[in-house]
Amino acid sequence: MDDRGTLPNLARANLAEEAYRVLRDRIFARQFACGERLDLPSIERQFGISRTPLKAALGRLASEGLVEIVPRRGTYVTTPTPEAIDDAFSVREVLEVYAVTCSVECITDAQLGRLERIVEAMLRITKVEDHAPIYHKYAELDHRFHALILEAAANDVLTKLWGQVHAHVQIARIRYRRGDRKLDLTTKEHKNILAALQARDAVKAETLMREHIRRARLSLQDDLQSSGGS
Repeated sequence: MDDRGTLPNLARANLAEEAYRVLRDRIFARQFACGERLDLPSIERQFGISRTPLKAALGRLASEGLVEIVPRRGTYVTTPTPEAIDDAFSVREVLEVYAVTCSVECITDAQLGRLERIVEAMLRITKVEDHAPIYHKYAELDHRFHALILEAAANDVLTKLWGQVHAHVQIARIRYRRGDRKLDLTTKEHKNILAALQARDAVKAETLMREHIRRARLSLQDDLQSSGGS
């Protein structure tokens, strides 16, 4: 591997799970590029594991659409197509609108407090003129915000489906998102969703979440068009 950083030697407890988690994080952090062929022997050596747990980890990443395993050619980080991005957002809207509706009924004060702290962190880090350097951190906060709403919905099947769909959305953002995009409006939308949850207003929370995801979809489509889809 090159000098972008070595992979950690894994603990013995659950090798496949740890390999999956580290590789997924590295893909989301752009340390493996879209379309890149993964050097599996090098990954095995750095992890200190055999091919069996690595294959299990890669199979899980493939099921989420983050890598593509091509027989006799190799394993590649997925390059999302415009059609796949559009499909992912369609499903994401259905799942997250349902999740926020469920969450209104059962979200705890502790979970509301965690959402509030996430929004405060978003407001804090975006108080800069250039948002490009903080975009990756902002994306992490965005993921935590939405994941916490899924957690509050308390539906394991819903959470699993959302995790798969959200992975497609994340890798599309990695591939096409412009780093100079302003994040103030996105933060305001998160703040308004939080306020609706705090007020236990299901109708408003549902409407705000739908509008939020649809605007994110259009925003990413604009970025895709600007990039020429390449």
